Amino acid sequence: MLIRVKRKRFKFYLQSTNRKNLLFVKGPLGSLSLKLPKFLILNQRFFSNQQYINSIFSFLSNSVRSLIFGHFIQIKTEGVGFKFHRFLDNSSLLGLNLGHSHSIYWKMPDNLFFRCQKYNLLLFSVNKQLLNSIAFNIRQLRSPDAYKGKGLKFGDEILKFKPGKIRQR
Repeated sequence: MLIRVKRKRFKFYLQSTNRKNLLFVKGPLGSLSLKLPKFLILNQRFFSNQQYINSIFSFLSNSVRSLIFGHFIQIKTEGVGFKFHRFLDNSSLLGLNLGHSHSIYWKMPDNLFFRCQKYNLLLFSVNKQLLNSIAFNIRQLRSPDAYKGKGLKFGDEILKFKPGKIRQR
């Protein structure tokens, strides 16, 4: 059963089968498919009542909101010799200079967008799970040092430093 519900200028396609309930959401930035919990059973009678429609969209508001606005993660560099760069001929390729003797090249998925400044990388996607996994993999290439904090860190991350050796005189 396929039902189209129009709510606040966006189209939501709902599909229900005997085994699983799936919600297909289409927004201006892309589309997502979500598996609904077992207690939410979608049928034709469900969509005739406006109260039930409001309850399901309030329950799934984070997923629907991500299709409208998306998710951002910022990665900053701390230290000398770290840079991000994007190639003009291949826009899905990210170049990373992380203080090693060679550059690292990272192929980005099609549904993940990024913007490079010299020392900041801004990642944007509709799919939050994919965005977090890519951001953590990039950060693992050069995680921050525990003593000086040099490396890659997230924009809102606060680091705790270890004390250095104490000299005896």
